[in-house]
Amino acid sequence: VVGSNRWAPFEALLHKYSNRRWKSFPSAPGQAYLHGKLLVASGLQEQFYKTLDTSLVPTKPEEVGSILYVDCHQEKIEDQAYFRNGGDDKHRGAPIFQAFRQACECVLIDTRSDTQIARTTLYGPDPPAMVSGRQGGETPDTTGGRVDDGAVATYLEGLPRQ
Repeated sequence: VVGSNRWAPFEALLHKYSNRRWKSFPSAPGQAYLHGKLLVASGLQEQFYKTLDTSLVPTKPEEVGSILYVDCHQEKIEDQAYFRNGGDDKHRGAPIFQAFRQACECVLIDTRSDTQIARTTLYGPDPPAMVSGRQGGETPDTTGGRVDDGAVATYLEGLPRQ
């Protein structure tokens, strides 16, 4: 986002927050909320703003009340693995591939107090329940889908405003 003309007025604010890890901010007591308009410090691209209600998209820095950090990674699905269904008795039923899905931790920071005001983890869809096995030496895709930008927007839009 930094460097595009649209976001040029926000560069100082983005620089301030993008150089800090969200874990360095203390948690605020009480219920999660959204303060003012939203600026994304990390984890999402500019296209995210297209999924967000326009009333939450700032046009000038003084409107920004909340900073969003999104940290996504692949997470092992503990109770889902793919097993051999062929071969000899010794290897039949042995796990061959572990299943994964994307998990995105979303953290909001209130710019007035520099505290965490909301935090949740959103998950992408699980991978398919069955895979066909190796074909031509390739490993089947055992990874679920990514967390949709719309899911992040829906979570944020559902928070009470302050």
